[in-house]
Amino acid sequence: MTSQRSRLGLTLGLAFAVLFLLGLLPRLTRARSLRAEADSATAAPTVRLTGVQAAGPGGPLSLPGTVEALHETAIYARSSGYVARWYPDIGARVRSGQVMAEIETPDLDQELDQARAALAQSRTTLDLSKSTLDRWQTLIKDSAVAEQDLDERQTAYHNSQAASDAALANFRRLQALKGFSKVIAPFSGVVTARRVDVGQLVAADGGAENSLFSLAETDTMRVYVDVPQSYIAGVSRGDSAAVLVRDIAPRPFTGRVARTAQSLDPASRTMRVEIQIPNKNGVLLPGLYAQVSLNVRAAAAGETVRIPANTIAAPTSGPEVVVVGADGIAHRRKIDIARDYGSAVDVASGVSPGDRLVINPTDDITDGARVGIAR
Repeated sequence: MTSQRSRLGLTLGLAFAVLFLLGLLPRLTRARSLRAEADSATAAPTVRLTGVQAAGPGGPLSLPGTVEALHETAIYARSSGYVARWYPDIGARVRSGQVMAEIETPDLDQELDQARAALAQSRTTLDLSKSTLDRWQTLIKDSAVAEQDLDERQTAYHNSQAASDAALANFRRLQALKGFSKVIAPFSGVVTARRVDVGQLVAADGGAENSLFSLAETDTMRVYVDVPQSYIAGVSRGDSAAVLVRDIAPRPFTGRVARTAQSLDPASRTMRVEIQIPNKNGVLLPGLYAQVSLNVRAAAAGETVRIPANTIAAPTSGPEVVVVGADGIAHRRKIDIARDYGSAVDVASGVSPGDRLVINPTDDITDGARVGIAR
């Protein structure tokens, strides 16, 4: 009996010991985890640093733009009638003066015949008035007719002259319209649209939506970009520009600033700049999206410093950077941005050459906190 009680006591003791250990181990694990979290919270954050440089002569300014043809126009009918023939289709290259379509103009032909007959009639009347005036001028010398009768013949001659001139002007007008029955290319280029077919009725006053063709001159392309006010002093005619169209070529095309608007849009405070790009091989097409890089000159040397864009934090109070001193203490400073080049920024105040800035600063780096520096 005593032996059984001893074994039972030993078993119960072992069971209580196991239960105690099972309850103690999770508590020890949680305690170690809490201590590790506390230690990591009090440890100095490790940061990477970069330096501040004096601003150079300028930097690249990247702006979006759309590629356009140097000249692009819609071609309309100037004479009403039916399309007899059309020649170039979309994608065809045409020369200046080349016939693109021919229009049959039966109504205009009738008007032209009437105008020709009216002109002949007016000239006959003019010849008769001239002969009559000449006879009366001879008779007036012998006092055979009155001065008033001569004046009447003079007036009749002038009226016939005016009627003949009007008939000639009307004939020439209709003749010019007849010349427009052949649709001519106004300049050399590529046909980008054809909206006409044989037998189609076209009208001279058909409106802007009823064009026959669209024509674009693509040997030289242009891109318009809107340069912000703070950069316009660094952009001028003749400056080089790199135009990147990633879907067409991996390397940028080289263009030049052809002209600037010399005025700012009051709504956006930007100035329109035109960049022209040679396109003899026809790689660039109208309508392509492009990224234009302009090498903008700095306003004046020594006025600003340049820092990487990834060193700037943007709290609600304004842009700032984190400067780390030689003692490893971080200081948050407000900065005044002069120019933004995308990957780099010119700063007018807040930092100086030689300062060390935190790359990608976070909100947990408070002013006066000690930081560790990554090597």
